[in-house]
Amino acid sequence: MDKVAIEIDEAVSRDDMRADILAALAEEKANLKAVLQQRNAALIGSMAQDLQTTVDGVFIPARDGL
Repeated sequence: MDKVAIEIDEAVSRDDMRADILAALAEEKANLKAVLQQRNAALIGSMAQDLQTTVDGVFIPARDGL
């Protein structure tokens, strides 16, 4: 009896559950995209600052690499 009730509930709710899952995935995708863009901008900014410091200062291969 329980199995029949679950299958009926699943058949009735399938489209709603699918829509909810897709909405949650879209939200997570948007959040992940924003976090990755922020991290990328921070890393690029840090690299640009390091490069500017090297350009403004003296290049020391042991410290600054090749």
